[in-house]
Amino acid sequence: MTRTPAAPFSRPLLTSLLVILTITLGCTKRVELPDMGPPLPYSVKLELSPSLTESTLEYMDNCGKFRPVPIGAGLEEILIEASHRLFKRVDFAREGTPGPPTDLIIRIDLVESDLTIRQDALYDRAPAELQLGAVERIYDGSGKLVREPDLYVSRKERVRIEPMQRNCEYILEPFLSNAMTELALRYAAETRTTLAPPEQAAAAVPPAQAATAPSLPPVSALNDRSGPTGLSFRAKVLDENGNSVVEGGERLRVHLDIVNGGTQPLQNVSASMTGPDALLAHFPATTLPVGRLEPGDSRSLDFIATLPQSIRSQEAELNVNVADVVTTAGPPDQTLTVTMRPAGIAGDDVDQIPAAPAGFRQPHNYLIAVGLSAYRAQEVPTRKYAAVDAETMASYFQSVGGVPASNVRLLQNSEALRPDIEEALLDWLPSRVAPDSTVIVYFAGQALATQTGDTFLIPYEGTLSTPARLYPWKELEAALSRLKAKQTLFIFDGSVLQAGAERRTKNPSPRWQHSGGSLVRLIGTTGTGKGLESDKLRHGLYTYYLLLGLRGEADANRDGEVTLSELTLYVNEKVLLAARASFQQDQRPQVIPPVRTKDRSADVLLTKPQARPERP
Repeated sequence: MTRTPAAPFSRPLLTSLLVILTITLGCTKRVELPDMGPPLPYSVKLELSPSLTESTLEYMDNCGKFRPVPIGAGLEEILIEASHRLFKRVDFAREGTPGPPTDLIIRIDLVESDLTIRQDALYDRAPAELQLGAVERIYDGSGKLVREPDLYVSRKERVRIEPMQRNCEYILEPFLSNAMTELALRYAAETRTTLAPPEQAAAAVPPAQAATAPSLPPVSALNDRSGPTGLSFRAKVLDENGNSVVEGGERLRVHLDIVNGGTQPLQNVSASMTGPDALLAHFPATTLPVGRLEPGDSRSLDFIATLPQSIRSQEAELNVNVADVVTTAGPPDQTLTVTMRPAGIAGDDVDQIPAAPAGFRQPHNYLIAVGLSAYRAQEVPTRKYAAVDAETMASYFQSVGGVPASNVRLLQNSEALRPDIEEALLDWLPSRVAPDSTVIVYFAGQALATQTGDTFLIPYEGTLSTPARLYPWKELEAALSRLKAKQTLFIFDGSVLQAGAERRTKNPSPRWQHSGGSLVRLIGTTGTGKGLESDKLRHGLYTYYLLLGLRGEADANRDGEVTLSELTLYVNEKVLLAARASFQQDQRPQVIPPVRTKDRSADVLLTKPQARPERP
């Protein structure tokens, strides 16, 4: 697509056709840009990578469902429009598509996109944050890199829930349009800063009154700003459990993504690190070969170290360098900050039971905690940390949850037979529960699903082939539904296995809901997924973040109380991210039914943690 003053279609007519096409195809409303001043007298080939044109965001709606939001078409449209306003002529092509010679080539890659919506109790609006990060590469006509500016937008607004019957979706159109407009304006500002004379670069978006085009340097003069190669890279620090702090005994990775954005091959690229000797000593190598990079090639590598248990709390800086060994030329170094602390100190040590707040008691609340790390039948997979998970959960609810010790039943391993679970549910609980009680049943272990979706919890004596030894979920659900309690809560952390020969057929979909009532189910995984366990954290991943949330991390409004809605929002977000970062797997918790901000269950008080000191 080329636009010149002699084009057969006039600008008003082409704009009208674009608007009509947008409406016809049912796309989002076309974004309008403010006046951007007189065009720069260059012809430009604009290349937008698939990372931008095919980009899609994902967010969790108000009903706990993940929803995709395609943004590639909108970003493509607004960047093309901004380019036509910036230059005298623009040839747009997909990345790598040949075209006529031009004065400049501009390539844009989207390297970061993240949309987060946090449900809160403020009427029908939820705080949202959108982050967009792109890299613009400006080349002269010969293909030599002139400049490589970063384009970054972080926008925060409150988005409104769509007024439908279920109140699940959010109205995102204005929010997304504003963010895209901001990205396009940053692109315009960075481009003018590169191409305009210094006295005009400050006016990234000149006023509409500007009547004459600025006096610009010839294209050949742009080479004075360029680096010797088109080499670029991005570096970041990754820790094992994804909490952005490297603890003693944890593995540290310095991850590099390296790109040859030039037009010439680079024969011998190398990456290196410098920094404090005390930190570098734990890396087997501080220089790694990248090798040959053809134009457009990219490569990733990692510097990996395992820190000793006995490190002191500190911050250290690592300086990362990538260069062509032959020419010794490369992009500017990048500095990374590494935050370290000893293993097992307060901050992420959930095994250190938090102190009970003075005067806080919930004498009418009850907890049954079941943890099965081992089973009588060897065919049932073990859960290494399930027993300790149940014990720690019981301790938390007695401390920051204000539940009296006499109101807690802990069943572990061989003490968690089906008769033991039934006695606690059918005999112990009903005679004690009051109308203002909150009842919590926590189960860490394994479950089984048949092809019809019937779900069974596996007690200590359970097997995968004998239903009589299993505990049907519908019976447990019915027992909880009969309780005359204000709120009942069931929490499951484990894996859902498939029954018998059905393990070789289509995955069943476990049914965790048969009736309504006040029962809310917090299930650590979706479908027949595996509930991950971490040897580093010494807990099930889902339980680990439940404990972090209960001790105060989930207190989003900082009022000193953790409610059910705050806990579910925090845990669902953290587990999904941690599973991908640390295990390269998906674990998607679910809440059945979804806890909405206006539901009575949303404000159920679970814990009242004391104020905690800032992390080192």
